[in-house]
Amino acid sequence: MPVRFLSFSNDSALCADAVRSYTKNRLVRTLSPSINLFRAAAFSRQMSLFFKYHINGLLQGLCVSIVYAGGDDVFLVGAWNHTLQAALRIQKHLRSYTCGALTISAGIAMFNEHYPIRAAAEQTAALEDEAKKLPGKNGAALFDAVPDHTYSWDVLQDKVLGEKLACLEQFFAQFQKKDDDHRGNSIVYNLTDLLRNTREDQVNFARCVYLLARLRPDEKKASPAQQDAYRTFSHNVLDWARDPEQRRQLITAIYIYVYQKRGRE
Repeated sequence: MPVRFLSFSNDSALCADAVRSYTKNRLVRTLSPSINLFRAAAFSRQMSLFFKYHINGLLQGLCVSIVYAGGDDVFLVGAWNHTLQAALRIQKHLRSYTCGALTISAGIAMFNEHYPIRAAAEQTAALEDEAKKLPGKNGAALFDAVPDHTYSWDVLQDKVLGEKLACLEQFFAQFQKKDDDHRGNSIVYNLTDLLRNTREDQVNFARCVYLLARLRPDEKKASPAQQDAYRTFSHNVLDWARDPEQRRQLITAIYIYVYQKRGRE
């Protein structure tokens, strides 16, 4: 049972600062000179409209339930891959809805179906706090409250999902037959372990090269599409493994790929 916890950041929006000051202190004098009570009230109404009505349409087709949505918080529970997509949809449409004036931070974690919802909320709140450490408080923290899986939305969407995860899916999609089982979970786990340790031991890079060489398909049996998929995959992985940031993104993409594969099995 994956759980998400969202909170939009008001640091980039003067109107949001005004609403916060007014609702907490009940003092009109705390508002910025450029913001009056009417503008603050209008802002509050528009944000309530987004989180009470628009969000329902955004989540259509996803196995996600809204536990709480109000103020500056959204708490969702649902299937792992669907909550990730929900996070991306909410971020995209909120940015459009506010003309880029507001940013949003998210914590996304996985729990089994028997895990206490309150404990899950606390842990994902810790992830959200980690995401808020990013510049502009505009990103998401996944899995654990450590920087290793914390990214801005653009990097998560374009680099982790659009680039690394897509490369993994395209490669393994070419090898789904039983006689190609050696390209299954064990290879993925071994690759992840080598990538984690490459930052400390360059010998693991050589082991990574060897592991990828074992994945080479038989040229006599493999189709041109399989051979092309292997060449692209091995070339990309070795390039990414050399760069610390690209390697970090690849490890996160592998985690997501494994979770998604588990959900389909």
